[in-house]
Amino acid sequence: MRVPKTLTEKLLNAPVGDYICMKTTMETNEFNLREEQARQTFIEKCQMGLISLHIWNGNREWSFQDWLRSGRTEAEFFFNTTDSGYVRVRRSPGLLGLMANSA
Repeated sequence: MRVPKTLTEKLLNAPVGDYICMKTTMETNEFNLREEQARQTFIEKCQMGLISLHIWNGNREWSFQDWLRSGRTEAEFFFNTTDSGYVRVRRSPGLLGLMANSA
């Protein structure tokens, strides 16, 4: 497997049908970014519909959108203590369709 050169490439190549666990703080070291830049990349790709972001709060999995709608903040999502700050990243069906059409 090829090593991704950018955070975007890593996010968009998550395994199909499952999720990868990522931390913005770990990605900053791997890709030489500030934490805010890494977080913004996660959010941008989610808002574009290319990936979905989820966390486990100890009782259930929360999507990024549901988390914000419940009145919580982006920082609380990315620095959640229940799942040690890990975010579950899944490729979206829209991205899979784009990839199939370009092949």
